[in-house]
Formats: sequence, structure tokens, C-alpha cells
Amino acid sequence: MIASTLMTLARGHAGSCELEGSDFVHIAQSFSGPTAHLVDDFVEDRELPVVHQVLLGIERNMGSLEDYLASLGQAPLPPEIIDAYDACGQTALAWAVEYGWPEATKVLLHYGASARRPRPSLRGEMPLLNLAIACPASTGSRRDLVDVVKLLLEAGADVNSVDHEGWTALHVAASWNNAAVIEELVRFAGGALNWDALTDDGQTGQTLSLGAGFDKRVQDIFRNQKVSQMEVDSSDSESDEFFDSVDVQC
Repeated sequence: MIASTLMTLARGHAGSCELEGSDFVHIAQSFSGPTAHLVDDFVEDRELPVVHQVLLGIERNMGSLEDYLASLGQAPLPPEIIDAYDACGQTALAWAVEYGWPEATKVLLHYGASARRPRPSLRGEMPLLNLAIACPASTGSRRDLVDVVKLLLEAGADVNSVDHEGWTALHVAASWNNAAVIEELVRFAGGALNWDALTDDGQTGQTLSLGAGFDKRVQDIFRNQKVSQMEVDSSDSESDEFFDSVDVQC
């Protein structure tokens, strides 16, 4: 709850907001504690590095996220700075990605944050692509989500990487029937996208999509992919038959 409130405020005010007790009244009532200490306790409990605090608008004396990172030197910054992690193993980039914040994602990637470093959890690791698609927080729009996915792909995220349950980004997007994200994965990866990948419990992207309810746009994508693959297979078969019939003389 505190994390979500902080991120909402930071996004709404580009990291320059003044945090007020009134912003956390509903949280304080839930935990029966004073609002004045909520943020301080959160920072201490999560062991938030400075870059996280700047991102979340907690450390306001450093300026914007971009101003702070620029003050540390030219891009890319050392991993121990830009990929510093909190007590939960979460980097600043993972925070920005999880909450669908493309502007912060772009800045962090520019300064060298790794798009290939997964976010750890008690159940296992989750690639940032999966995290972005699986956690479309209410603070971001669907366009923001697609933009974050695009930024991660362009920064080197593996489109076919899997999480602790064998899910790829395609599986996650299909389970949400998110056609825009699937189209972005196709646009970027092309033939490298693994359409046939199975989750640990044996599900394809299409079966997950159908399980979430019929979506014509998404099913059209899967159908068109199958037609394209059949054409490729047919062309390959004809080529093999042609060469098999040729009497090659050396």
C-alpha cells in the first residue's frame, strides 16, 4: 500500500512532490500508526538505495531522477549504482517497470540499468518483461505498458526468457488478452518469438488466451501466425523435394 501510494505520487508529480501526512491517512488507519513515520519506516525496512528514494520522490533534495543520475557521471553508470537493489532484491528499474512508468524506465535504461536482470521473489525469478506485462498497475495506461515493453526489448531484454513457472512474455500477454503487447513482441522479435513454448503445466499462449475469454484480435494474431508458419513449412518442403530430385554431378 505504501509503495503504491509513493509511486502514484511520484508519477503524478514527476518525482518533485511534497509528501504529506494526508496522502497516507488511509494506510495509517489500517496499521494504527502515525503518518509521520510511515515513509521513514518504509525506507528503513526496504533498505531503499538513494536511487530508489529519488525515483519514488522520497529524497527530494536530489532533484529529478534524471538530474540525480546525471550528477553521478556520464552514462552508463556502474552497476553497483544503477542496478543497486533494495531488501527485496528489487532494482529501481524493476520498480519503474512494475508500475508501468515509461519515462523513468527510459532514463534508468539510458544510464545503464540492466533490462536482463530479473526481479527475485519468494517463488523464483521473474524477467522484467513478464513483470511489466503481469503488473499493469492502475497508475499507468495501456499505452504506457506497451511503451515500457518496447523500451525493455530495445535495451536487450530476452523476448523468450521464462519465469519460475515457465511463462514467457507471450504467455503473460496472452493470459491478459493484451493484443497490443503481443503485436509489439511480434514486431520486435519476428520469427525469433517462440510461439510453441509451453509453461510448466503444459499451456501455450493461445490456450491461456482462450482461458481468459475469447478475444478476436488476439485469436487473429495466433491464427495468422499459424498460417504464416504453414506457408514457411510448405516452402521448405518443396525446396527439399526439388533438391532431392536433382541429379547432382561433381
